[in-house]
Amino acid sequence: MISVTVDAWATLGVVSLTLVALVCHWTAPSITVLGAMVALLVLGVTTPAEALSGFANPAPITVAALYVLAHAMEKTGAIQPLLAWAFADPGSVRNRPTGVQDAPRRHRDRTRLPRIVWSSAGASAVLNNTPIVAMLIPTLQARISPSGGTPSPWLMPISFAAILGGTVTLIGTSTNLVVSGLLESAGHPPLGMFELTPVALPMALAGIAIILRLAPRVFPEREEGTATLPPGPRRPSAVTSPGRPASREASHPAASLPAAGLVLMVTAAMVTLSAFGVLPILEGALTAALLMVAARVLTAKQAIAAIDLNVILLIAASFGMGEAIRVSGLADVIAGGLVSTSAVLGPVAVLVAVVLCTILLTEVITNNAAAVLMFPIAVAAAISIDAEPRPFAWAVALAASASFLTPVGYQTNTMVYHPGGYRFADYARLGLPVTLVVAVLVVLGVSIRWGLF
Repeated sequence: MISVTVDAWATLGVVSLTLVALVCHWTAPSITVLGAMVALLVLGVTTPAEALSGFANPAPITVAALYVLAHAMEKTGAIQPLLAWAFADPGSVRNRPTGVQDAPRRHRDRTRLPRIVWSSAGASAVLNNTPIVAMLIPTLQARISPSGGTPSPWLMPISFAAILGGTVTLIGTSTNLVVSGLLESAGHPPLGMFELTPVALPMALAGIAIILRLAPRVFPEREEGTATLPPGPRRPSAVTSPGRPASREASHPAASLPAAGLVLMVTAAMVTLSAFGVLPILEGALTAALLMVAARVLTAKQAIAAIDLNVILLIAASFGMGEAIRVSGLADVIAGGLVSTSAVLGPVAVLVAVVLCTILLTEVITNNAAAVLMFPIAVAAAISIDAEPRPFAWAVALAASASFLTPVGYQTNTMVYHPGGYRFADYARLGLPVTLVVAVLVVLGVSIRWGLF
């Protein structure tokens, strides 16, 4: 039987208070988690090296570099051809045969939704999904609002698709990068660029199929001229992640700039070199970001402003809290509880418990914080049943991104909350079926890939 130490009790108290603060939004999540890290350091649960380990980890630096690269894409209009295809009106005068009248607006919207959703998912697989959604929101509002449409049928599907697309590669979501950094800190090899793809791709495809099927029913499109915009900003000049300054380029992309071909080449080179193990993702992302400044695609000031410091600080501080959960023995205690209730059914049952706990946690706190909190617990659970820790790390990474039930668990969900005029419960209406399918496919995919059955 595992004894509960004083440090474990102290860590449990700090973590519990942190969860309450995150759920109740007492202050910014980054400040909340940073405060928890400092408290655990002052209480002597962690050493300075353990508390500050996140600031030396590759994950937050890689995410910062990817923000710079995404902003270069945004400024140069490098992904504007993709956006133009996504928002093209098949019933427009330019596209229709002579003598054929415009298609009904409702029909046009039905044909456009799949293109917008697939564009969001596809772009999010090669760039961080948060900047992608930040670019799509004002673009969509500029096209939908003047014709009397409401953005609610579009914005939540865009967010969900970006989340799903981001899970497919290492760089698509900061959650994958965080878990990769945690693996590296624990003495394991980091995640490969496409290591999660065999499980994440079927999960993403199934989730997107559900979104395309259910979104028109959950948020039916109103007829032209009868719709009113929901509460929230009517036509913002730009939409960005919380704590990030608005960008003029988001609403007025410079699609004609030539500094676009270079950005696409650098991005493709970064992904390719990382995928084949030639250049680690940290070095690749930093090189790509520096090239954007060296080639004068961005000024140094623009590159710095593109970084969401709230997200970077949250990730770095979360590592210190995760270390406290591990070194205090709290992870072993919680893992022991999970194992004692599920191990009798085998390792798959333990995996199910880890996935469900991670999903529930990510719905009330941020996805990165959920990943950091659950990682040491999942690893401890794997070790206690003599299983390989890596599949459980996979499960934490994918489940921590499966935030479809609330607007607070994932940053892109928060970004579309007010512009879409959604209520809190609207997320569960579309997100519950997606969550259930994702949870099942994560368990099945990881179990099959690692032979847990």
